[in-house]
Amino acid sequence: MSSDSRRLLAIAGILVLLVSLVFVANGFEPTLAANMDGAVTANDSASPDQERAINGFTLALGFVMLGAWLLGELAARIGLPRVVGYLSFGVLAGPGLLPTAFGLPAPISGGELDLLKQLDALAISLIALVAGGEIKVSFLRGMLGRIATLLGLQIGIILVGVALVAFLLVLPSIPSLRELPLSASIHLALAMGLLCVANSPAIVIAMINETGARGPMCDTALAATVCKDLVLVILISILLAFVPIAFATETETGNMALAGEAAWHLIGSIGFGMFVGVAMHYAALRIERQIDVFIVLCGFAIAFASNALHFAPLLVALVAGFTQANIWPDRSERMFHSIEKLLLPVYCIFFATAGAGIPIDAVIQLWPVALLLVATRLLLVWAGTTSGAKFARLDVGVRPWIWTAFTPQAGVAIALALELANILGDRPFVSDLTALLLAAIAINEVLGPLLMKWGLQRAGEVPVPAR
Repeated sequence: MSSDSRRLLAIAGILVLLVSLVFVANGFEPTLAANMDGAVTANDSASPDQERAINGFTLALGFVMLGAWLLGELAARIGLPRVVGYLSFGVLAGPGLLPTAFGLPAPISGGELDLLKQLDALAISLIALVAGGEIKVSFLRGMLGRIATLLGLQIGIILVGVALVAFLLVLPSIPSLRELPLSASIHLALAMGLLCVANSPAIVIAMINETGARGPMCDTALAATVCKDLVLVILISILLAFVPIAFATETETGNMALAGEAAWHLIGSIGFGMFVGVAMHYAALRIERQIDVFIVLCGFAIAFASNALHFAPLLVALVAGFTQANIWPDRSERMFHSIEKLLLPVYCIFFATAGAGIPIDAVIQLWPVALLLVATRLLLVWAGTTSGAKFARLDVGVRPWIWTAFTPQAGVAIALALELANILGDRPFVSDLTALLLAAIAINEVLGPLLMKWGLQRAGEVPVPAR
């Protein structure tokens, strides 16, 4: 047996042992809980429920970090992206798959998953800081026109194509959406088109870091993904502003208020991000040790302050990283190097949590329609991106493969789908619409990294390991 095979078996064995230990711990939980209830006195500062929540969260956090890392290594050994391993571990351990498909208790309960999702704010902030730091003004200055051409054709083709397929095929396939008025059907079809335009900056960055890829495809894909997020925020905000008109339930006053909120969300996020970038730089200059602790605190601060001020944490952190990398390129290297060292556990938690949150019941119920939506999106991403790359005169070696970098979806698309559901309120069709969108995003979430890694390899931007 080769050494690689032995390592593969060792990783698989450790993973099985870890899952077994968690199942054993969950089996003893009622006994431990009863003992804890009996041991608590009036002088205790925490209630038994609080103690169990803290202990459960601590166990779940360690289980997710170790289990996702192990399955990521296992995926890498068989040639798959580590991100797929992280996502797959979340699906296997989360509260969706085992209870739904096999009637077994999940290693990670719904309550523990809710607590783990609180760490998403830190993960998004750190990932976006790195993304902003990768975008250089010198590159944008020479590529902005080409990126605009690429995105213009890509967004237009995906939006129109998906909207037509959704209006003609997808919406009529679901009973609760079949009888909607014409204006509402057109509005939802356009919303589905915009959601299919979205892709994941977090997965793009993770795949570039994991593969060590460098070259014009990486640079163009990252810059275009960030620019597209800005455009998408504007387009989605405009579309959501017309929900009351499309469904004829409110006056136009609410629309103007929503449009003003969208403008504050966008412009305010950019301004606040610049302020955060400057503040982080000058604070980091005075910190000689424990820079990692400072970065983690900054990540939480960005997330909490952005939510309190109704800004977009992703956009704030992107602009903060962009500001530091372009105004102080040399002095900011220390901070970005420290962030990169933190990314492995961040990726494990973020993507495993995302996988655990995939609605398995929705995927099982609506998979034929979801697959139709996914297949339509992939075809149009290929057509739109390839056409845009040709008209933008991108590098000939990049044109056939850059579309793969726009296939992954994750947090941004999920957030937009949930925001659409929130705006639509408690209408009868909202649950089916949300389930369909989340099912399609879940498929793209797993399929996208595979396609992107393949595209980076075909473009020749992944370094070949020395033998």
